Formats: sequence, C-alpha cells, structure tokens
Amino acid sequence: MNNQLTNLQSSDWEPVISLLFNSFMWCQVFNEICSRRINDEYDFFSGLHKSPIFLAVLLITIGLQALIINFMDIFFTSEQIEDL
Repeated sequence: MNNQLTNLQSSDWEPVISLLFNSFMWCQVFNEICSRRINDEYDFFSGLHKSPIFLAVLLITIGLQALIINFMDIFFTSEQIEDL
C-alpha cells in the first residue's frame, strides 16, 4: 500500500507544523479573551476596550505570533502559511 505520509521528508512537514503552531496561538488569543469572565458570565467581549493593559498584552501576543510565523524562521522551525 502506497501511503503518501510515509514518503514525506522532514522539510515537507514544516508547513503543517507552522499551521499547527498558528492554530495553537489563535486558541491562546481566544482563551485570553474568554478568561476575562469567571463568574458564569458569557458576554466576554463587554468592556474589552476599557482595559489598556489587556489590549496591550493581546496585541503583543498577536504581533509576536505574526513575527514568528513570517520572519523568524531562522530561530524557529516555521514556514509561511501561504504555501498551503
């Protein structure tokens, strides 16, 4: 049986690993937003703009993710996702 996954080289997995990392990072961003409400409150977007520290942390998280995926492939084993 000819399985395509067994014939892949290690460089063929880099876009898949980058996509997995990117998905994990967006889950982290969503978790940061959802973790703002802890007392059974479901409207976790209310008052989001009132906390400048939270917005700064959120923007830093998103910015670092974009930098790692697009420009820091020297330090991290990542590849731009546009190849998928």
